[in-house]
Amino acid sequence: RWAKGLGISGKVAMHPKQIQTINEVFAADPEEIAAAQSIVAAYEGRAPGQAVVAHGDLYILPPQYKLAKRLLEKCS
Repeated sequence: RWAKGLGISGKVAMHPKQIQTINEVFAADPEEIAAAQSIVAAYEGRAPGQAVVAHGDLYILPPQYKLAKRLLEKCS
């Protein structure tokens, strides 16, 4: 969990018994998925030519959009 909090998205397993734990720790939780869906929907609903989207108390820029989109693709 510590590594995931630092932004690390995976880990190498030295033994097959470690795989299930690694998958559980690095899997996206429902809150992360909901946040990513919200970010993607807000960014894709922006006006043509608009690069930054105000969404609640956040500003969504292309890197945040791409990260959220990648998370959703990984989960599907």
